[in-house]
Amino acid sequence: MQYIPQNFNLGNPPYRDGFYTLPISTESTWMAVRYHVKNPGTFLLHCHINPHLTGGMAIAILDGIDAWPTIPAEYGPSGSGPKV
Repeated sequence: MQYIPQNFNLGNPPYRDGFYTLPISTESTWMAVRYHVKNPGTFLLHCHINPHLTGGMAIAILDGIDAWPTIPAEYGPSGSGPKV
């Protein structure tokens, strides 16, 4: 953002739930997504084209992790879990 501020609209950004990326031919491409967190949780930003999704075009977002409830010890990595 420091080097290309004209590419960032922080004043009145559009509300969207889908984005197009630039075509890639000789260089890598990127996208910056700015959003406002209203409820804590886990969310997935992903591409809807399956070969792209399996190729890594997805990211898990952990919003408000400091507000999440604690996991009971029996479900943690060293817990034994419920007896069946």
